[in-house]
Amino acid sequence: MHKIRLEFDWKSLWTVILSLLKFVLNLDCNNLQLLDALKLMEKSLQIFNFFILHGDKFLQSPDVYDNLYYELIRMHLLVENLYEYSLQHSTSTVMEIKDAASCVVLQLSTLRSIVNHFNAKIASFSTLNNVTSLTENQVLDIVRANYDSLTLRFLDDLDKIEEFESDNEDSIMFHNIIESISKQIRKDCLDSSLDIQNQLHELSSIP
Repeated sequence: MHKIRLEFDWKSLWTVILSLLKFVLNLDCNNLQLLDALKLMEKSLQIFNFFILHGDKFLQSPDVYDNLYYELIRMHLLVENLYEYSLQHSTSTVMEIKDAASCVVLQLSTLRSIVNHFNAKIASFSTLNNVTSLTENQVLDIVRANYDSLTLRFLDDLDKIEEFESDNEDSIMFHNIIESISKQIRKDCLDSSLDIQNQLHELSSIP
């Protein structure tokens, strides 16, 4: 894979994905919805694993990579809750649900390795220094100092894109979404133009 640095606020993306995972985790699903929820979890976790295992090739700097780990450590309870949820459904008698849940468990293995590894280092630091609460910078320092002792399982095919096959309902939905966005953009542009005209008119009337 070639290296290219992408300038982007990656933290905002990670925050959205973590919020999405938290939302999906709290859904009350029947079997059909549960299958969709598990598949959505898997896709979301694949994004994190892609960042973890390949982020050094496109993130702007090591600091961005450090912040990714910080966010995962900060959300360690969500990671563990996702694991317990998927582990529970990995024993389902419904084969599709069992397989989907097992895929989520696999995707979580990397995140749990990170969380468990660095939480142990944080606990050791806290005990040694007699502190109960660490600052973000202290946690980041611990992360940077303990990369070498972290072992991660490499996951295959994270850089391969699954071809999307849309049906008629998808086409209608995307058409409606694009149309709605286009209308909103036109309205916003018109409103902005009117605001500018009004401001210019007010300025021109000043003696």
